[in-house]
Amino acid sequence: MSDILFAFSAGLGPLSRCLPIANVLGNRKHRVHFCAIDKARVYMESFGHAFVPVATTAVLEIATLPTRTTTYPNLSTYYGFLGYTDPVFVRRKLASWLQALEPLRLQAIVSDCNLEAVLAAKVLGLPLVVISQSAFHPQRSLRFWEDHHPENEAVVGNLNALLREHGVASDVRRVEELFVGHSTIYTSIPELDPAPDDAVVYTGPILWDGYGGNLEQGATVVRRLRALEGKLVTVYTGRMADLVSSDAGALLVGLLSRLSDERDYSVVIATGGLDDVPPEVRRRSSERVVFTSWVPGPELYDSDLIIHHGGHGSCLASLVYGTRTLVLPTHSEREHNARQLSALGIGGWLDPRAIDSQMLHEEISRLVSNSVCQESATRWATTLRARHYRGEQLGADVIESHL
Repeated sequence: MSDILFAFSAGLGPLSRCLPIANVLGNRKHRVHFCAIDKARVYMESFGHAFVPVATTAVLEIATLPTRTTTYPNLSTYYGFLGYTDPVFVRRKLASWLQALEPLRLQAIVSDCNLEAVLAAKVLGLPLVVISQSAFHPQRSLRFWEDHHPENEAVVGNLNALLREHGVASDVRRVEELFVGHSTIYTSIPELDPAPDDAVVYTGPILWDGYGGNLEQGATVVRRLRALEGKLVTVYTGRMADLVSSDAGALLVGLLSRLSDERDYSVVIATGGLDDVPPEVRRRSSERVVFTSWVPGPELYDSDLIIHHGGHGSCLASLVYGTRTLVLPTHSEREHNARQLSALGIGGWLDPRAIDSQMLHEEISRLVSNSVCQESATRWATTLRARHYRGEQLGADVIESHL
């Protein structure tokens, strides 16, 4: 039996692809520890995995941070938003992680784009497995459609200096270079997440779908509206705010709640159960526009069109279930995913900060009547089933190969 740490960069997104792998390892008699936030912690603990508390005593010493924006060209810019331009802050963060991890006597660390876990693995000399996606490949640009991708040199310099302080040789030019493990796993397919080398292991889509409270309630809502005349549009907004945007899900909910005037289709808006929908928005509910906390994947994607925020798992689900998709990406990583998904021919995307209700209506109308998109979506679902990806079993095999 080995002790393995899973560390998430965020909440439910990493959870959906990491929890199934962690469960396989647990069933193989390994002990899984984890660092996660919000409801991800609740779900991991519900399967018997051990939460590792990391002290949050690191305090920013710098007076100002770079202005946070939803558009960022790379990870050094992103981590600049979070304070990594401050060398004292970065040093204290790593110290907190080392203090929490050293007593565990770990045999491996699995980082789902968690920078502190990557740094800790290097300092502790542990095998590192990174679960990632093509947006963060060191040879690709997050905003691959643009020509200029300036790095935050202070962030990169601080990370190099910190690793050298601990005796680890480091001369990376991009933060993305740190997110290359002894093995790197994409829980995806090459067409959605192309890698310019052969070092990535593709497990195929891993989509855990055990969130929410009353799953049957959401499924019932979908079935009721499916029975009405007209097209059915389902929506997943994600949380109302995230680390990059203070209004991510709220922006989408505000746009989509105005669809109540449309009589040609019914709309189910699922928020993921992380936040309450603002009361002024919920009051827009009607017979044909319904808000719900969570809808299971098979029902959520059993629609004429799915609209979502461009999360990596949501984009994969569009392919797995074969559903026409409109993506309203709320920050750069999601725009990357949206462009990749749209290139596969199953839908389109719009910048939610640059559209109005009329533009949204027009794009929805175009897509729900687009038979070519639906044929492409159906073809992708059939293709993925035929590939027989091993998913979480392969992910667990890769991790075990380093124990």
